[in-house]
Amino acid sequence: MIRVSQQMLFTNYVSNMNSSLSQYMNLNMQAASQKRINKGSDDPAGIYQVYNHRETLSSIDQYRSNIGTAQGWLKQADDTILQMNTIVTRLKELAEQGSTGHLTDANREQISYEVREMYNQLITLANQRFEGKSIFAGHKTEESAFEAAMWMRGNDNTDLSNVDFKVEGDAPKTVVIQMLGSPAPSVSGDPVTLANGTRFRYSADGGKTFTDSTVTMSGSDFLLDMGGVRVTVADPTLAVPPQPPHTFTAVAENDTNDTSGSWMWVYPTARYMGDDKDAIEVDEFGAGGITGSASGVFNKNTLVRVDDYNGLDTITYSYSTDGGSTWKQNNTAPAQTTDTTALLTVPGGTLTLTMPTDVGTDLAGPFGQQFSIRPRTADISVDISSNESVVINGIGKDIFGGIYKDPSDTSPHLVFGDDREKNLFDTVGRLLSSLETNNQDGCQDALEHLRTSSEHLLNQVASYAGRENRLVVAKSVLTNLEYNEEERLSAVEDVDVTELMTKLAQQQIGYEAVLKSSSSIMKMSLMNFI
Repeated sequence: MIRVSQQMLFTNYVSNMNSSLSQYMNLNMQAASQKRINKGSDDPAGIYQVYNHRETLSSIDQYRSNIGTAQGWLKQADDTILQMNTIVTRLKELAEQGSTGHLTDANREQISYEVREMYNQLITLANQRFEGKSIFAGHKTEESAFEAAMWMRGNDNTDLSNVDFKVEGDAPKTVVIQMLGSPAPSVSGDPVTLANGTRFRYSADGGKTFTDSTVTMSGSDFLLDMGGVRVTVADPTLAVPPQPPHTFTAVAENDTNDTSGSWMWVYPTARYMGDDKDAIEVDEFGAGGITGSASGVFNKNTLVRVDDYNGLDTITYSYSTDGGSTWKQNNTAPAQTTDTTALLTVPGGTLTLTMPTDVGTDLAGPFGQQFSIRPRTADISVDISSNESVVINGIGKDIFGGIYKDPSDTSPHLVFGDDREKNLFDTVGRLLSSLETNNQDGCQDALEHLRTSSEHLLNQVASYAGRENRLVVAKSVLTNLEYNEEERLSAVEDVDVTELMTKLAQQQIGYEAVLKSSSSIMKMSLMNFI
């Protein structure tokens, strides 16, 4: 037999009351929060599931926020391009008027004033911003995508395709340039070599009056200075390898026919100031003298390492797409001992290795040469789901054209090259120059090119609209996913109110029973029976 002391009774009373009260309070807390799990100890396995579902819901909120931002960017771009296309529609009407034969010089000049204002408006729209960010400048969102500039074109007797030139400055009207023969007076059709002292004349009022001048030197370049406009031409004889000097055709001093001799027009355009995604650069590391070039569609930097060469026909190499943290090893590429190139396949495209001598000689030494493939990336992408992203910005030059200086070039060039009909800014500039110089045929050519430019703009609108539709679908998917996650979270975390109320009533009765029985027992002692 165990003797039951008063202390033991008191301890048990307190323990039982605290235990019953604790269970009662836990149920009360669940009733207040409507949650079955309020702390980790309530259900260790369940709390892990709760955290996972909450993390998923948090990511859904972030994706929804990203979609909202993306919709703002894309709608702004979509609306802007449509506004620009509306202006192009008006420009086509004006170009059609300018190409009409019964218009006079004064009539075309009057039309030119409206065209110039539309040219300025197009530049303003191309610099449109969303939340303070330039939407057509690639990654350079803090800068304007375009700035007003000038460019030069020639007539059919003037080949500028191989002339490395740049235009600086500004002028209120198109500047007309005629090449003059030496010595004076000029004879139409005489060859003119561009050199220091070459004679030319220019007009800053649309060809009404001309000023005689001569070519001077700016360093090693030829300079045609026309007041507020300067045309600098690189000396082709200093190129590597040297090229023949530029040759033009002389225009007689009294010749006003722009189909005879070399005529050039310096006219308004727009210079793209953003970045591009036109090139893939490859850096070489190692003493092997092997160079690399890449082709394909690369979205991130890729490292490639030559690991082995069996001396016959196989190169073994590794590549990494995460900066060298992990490597995909044991990749092979065919190579013959006498070849000077080898083609290595990597995610996104191919890396072509060019050997100084041949594969057999140049890969026979120590291995470990590495190559870094670095694509230019101008796209800004936002994640709209765990495995999907959408590009929200635009590369302005690929949409509106203009001129652009590639980082690897010394001078700017016309965007789209020979396919210049898509170049909106160049087309508008040539239309403006044709109106200011009373060139009916130039207006007709600009009209045809405006139609192509308009089609190109509408294709861009379709691209933006397609991305907007993707966002609508992604938003709907997120809504369904969120509902599913909340339902699963509720199943784990939320309390069954009916069951809880029953337990609360039972626990209340139990707690009251503990209090009543404890108070009854505590009144009893041996003293009551003495």
